[in-house]
Amino acid sequence: MIRAYYPLFALDAAFPTKVEKRGVALPKLVRGDHRWTAGVEGVPTGRYARVALTWLCTVVVARDEKAVDPVTGRVNPRRVFAFMREVCEEGHGMGGNQRRMLRLALRQLLGCSFGTKRGGEWHEVRVAEPSDDGHLCLTGEFMDMLRENVVLDWTEVVRIGFPLDFDAYAMSMRDEDGVTESWEDLMGKTGQSGTKSQMRRTWRGIIERLSARGILQGLADSASIILAPAKESFAKLRGAVEQAWERVFPARGVRHAMPGARLYEGDAEQVLRTFPESSVDCVVTSPPYFDERNYGCGKLEVGHENTLGEYVQRLLRAFREVRRILSDDGTCWVNVGDRYLKDRDGSSLANIPALLGEALKHDGWFLRNDIIWEKTRSIPDSASNRCANRMEHILFLTKTARYVYNLDAVRVPLAPSSVKRLAADIENEAGSARANDGRNVMKAVGNPAKGRNQLSIWRFCPSNDRQAHLAMFPPELPGKAIVTGCKKHGVVLDPFNGSGTTGVAAKALGMKYVGIDLSGEYLDMAEKKIATQYWDPANLERVEC
Repeated sequence: MIRAYYPLFALDAAFPTKVEKRGVALPKLVRGDHRWTAGVEGVPTGRYARVALTWLCTVVVARDEKAVDPVTGRVNPRRVFAFMREVCEEGHGMGGNQRRMLRLALRQLLGCSFGTKRGGEWHEVRVAEPSDDGHLCLTGEFMDMLRENVVLDWTEVVRIGFPLDFDAYAMSMRDEDGVTESWEDLMGKTGQSGTKSQMRRTWRGIIERLSARGILQGLADSASIILAPAKESFAKLRGAVEQAWERVFPARGVRHAMPGARLYEGDAEQVLRTFPESSVDCVVTSPPYFDERNYGCGKLEVGHENTLGEYVQRLLRAFREVRRILSDDGTCWVNVGDRYLKDRDGSSLANIPALLGEALKHDGWFLRNDIIWEKTRSIPDSASNRCANRMEHILFLTKTARYVYNLDAVRVPLAPSSVKRLAADIENEAGSARANDGRNVMKAVGNPAKGRNQLSIWRFCPSNDRQAHLAMFPPELPGKAIVTGCKKHGVVLDPFNGSGTTGVAAKALGMKYVGIDLSGEYLDMAEKKIATQYWDPANLERVEC
């Protein structure tokens, strides 16, 4: 049997085995935050739909140019029959009816759109579009989804079987420790109808069936259902995650490869050009500061340009590539320092963060915040004719207007005064009625149970790491950014890797990591640091914001 893959993102929108009325095309299939929307011929159903999607996923991931042109996306549908014979029929012949069903399922699938719900809105991707000569071609967006998503071996797909089993498997795999769903939420996510008692009977049967096969473990009571992955299945999925993730990024230029992390040696802009679009979820970095230090990397080293303008333009080109490879809902966090430059017979603050922020904004980025990192401890500033500097800037940038912002993960407790104001009955207080004729009375903002949003001033201590790198930020900086703006199990990039602190934080938070640096010496240091150094995410609680 050949290696065949099924995209894990489609588990949440598993094709049903039948429709309510025979011969009636299914116009739409919605499962939780995913949906298939039909073209002219409806959404495909049953086993043949899964075979068609498995074939597309397999030939795109394996780059089978005879089946799908990797550049134009042109599909050769005849190749799917050989695939079904080899993968699904184990070498046996196919009858005419099987061919017709498979041809229909593939045609329907190519006419569909696949949607993902983000921020309350649906984002649709066309599976295929007709070319000028009338041939169907997979869209670049859908091919990227197939390449970048976790893939599942076909043997596991066969073991799972039914659509609701797919839903159960997908939910169980979201967390190694399992997930809990109420019956109401489950009904909405799976699109099931009927009473709760009917649902409970159905899902108890699913748990019993899949537990017996060693696929998952679960428990159902009157209020909710608990689903957890079987150790063997979770290990297999983790293996698939690693294989799929490693295929996204090129092998050329890798100095160190380790589980969940890759370190590339070279100029950031040049290396980034070899990465595929939308391949990372979060970027946290600190480019070398202008005219500050020499890291011994020659002419390609950032920070030694002749003028400040050339420095900004150099970074602009690099971050243009960063924006290209960042996912549409991704975030980018840039720690940048300022300095004084000669000005007439004195010196003036160069205002580098503002200059870079404006340049990035005009180049297409959304500048969401200029966050102030207030250092609770720093090297003494000897200035006697101006204020002592003890802060740096973190530019919070996004590729689009809708992006990941994990508000509940970064909430902080409300101050006692805010809790008191929230509890006040402003409308019925006499003082409020007197002020401004009872209008425009300021109310507290926040939720006493959840807390408020974090502020744009972060207070924490700089790094006290004594390694050779001259300018390291502490893990709290990338850790805070990742928790705020990265999806679960996402890919984090630092194009100016340095000693690898971002990698340490990414690893501790369960993310994949890609680092780039000109210095092989620093990459060797980073490899050891990421592999051996432990950072406790609980330290983020000490960050004042």
